[in-house]
Amino acid sequence: ALRDDFYSDRVLQRVAEVAVAARLGAGYYYRDGFEVDFVVKTPSGAVPVEVKYGEPGAGQVLRFAEKFKSGGGVVVSKDAFSTRPGVRTIPLWLFLLEGLQPRA
Repeated sequence: ALRDDFYSDRVLQRVAEVAVAARLGAGYYYRDGFEVDFVVKTPSGAVPVEVKYGEPGAGQVLRFAEKFKSGGGVVVSKDAFSTRPGVRTIPLWLFLLEGLQPRA
């Protein structure tokens, strides 16, 4: 039987984090004064990835990018999509299809 609160944003946030971790094959996170859900090593450096199933915010990704001089990061959201300097916000369904690389 499903829990009564299975479809709450609190539970779905955790489900989204697990799905993103599986898609990334992620083994790293960052926590030192602030936290980033996942850090992915790429040939061009470290990419911070934050999962925000509720209100998408990019603060942690921007702090990481500034501290480690990375080229920016990704926020995986419930359904928001936007691009701004240093942060790409994409909905969970698209992230699960494409991963970190957008279609050319």
